[in-house]
Amino acid sequence: MNGIRMSVNRISTATVRVDPLKRDRNVYRDTNEYHVEFDRTYNGVVAVDLEYASLSKTEPAISSRNDTLVYRVGTSQRMTTRIPRGEYTVDQLVSELTTLLTADGLGLTVVYDDQTRKLTFSAGSAFTLYILDSTARDVLGLSTPEPIVTSTTSAPYTYTCGASPDTRGVKYVIFRSPDLLDRELGMVDLQTDPQTFVKYPPHVFKNYMQRLRGLRIRVEREDGWLYETDGTNHLLVFTIKYYDDATQPELLADIV
Repeated sequence: MNGIRMSVNRISTATVRVDPLKRDRNVYRDTNEYHVEFDRTYNGVVAVDLEYASLSKTEPAISSRNDTLVYRVGTSQRMTTRIPRGEYTVDQLVSELTTLLTADGLGLTVVYDDQTRKLTFSAGSAFTLYILDSTARDVLGLSTPEPIVTSTTSAPYTYTCGASPDTRGVKYVIFRSPDLLDRELGMVDLQTDPQTFVKYPPHVFKNYMQRLRGLRIRVEREDGWLYETDGTNHLLVFTIKYYDDATQPELLADIV
């Protein structure tokens, strides 16, 4: 420390509650990504930690991001079937999809095998499922890196999904702040207990001249996309460690 003595009691700790209701709603319409200003500016910030988070489960098993099945039967035109948003059991999902496919009138059907725990699609002629266009692929068990899958080329024309259908919905969400080196701050397990927050290891700044006037927050799914919070509020509690006399750059520059 180059001969400069500094005791730990010069570091102050503030507890800050981040409320998305205080965001500028003209800029940030939803609560899954927003910026809030603190009541004061913190100079000489040493560390910022998310101590607690609570988030309601708002994105259902079928949402706008995974509600379509795109397919073609025989020489017909490509058909897009949209599954209504909501929570489903596997049986409910199969029943709903059966109703929708019947209404399409192209003869594509789907059944669930309790023993193999997989969905099998069938039709009166060869058919194709467009996986990249079919955002319902994960929930239906269409787990394949291929952009399309095709049925057998002779009767009976079938295709069995490679994985079991998953109607649990989003498994967990991660809180991240681009203002803190885009660091992951913590996680909430939506399928176990949305009220249980898993805190990530603390982050210490190497540059003690950090100043924080506020934070930008992202609420992300496990795949990195923003979680659909539907504008609902949630609670975040941060601790900020900082030097009260951080106006002395010649002093702070020597801290390592």
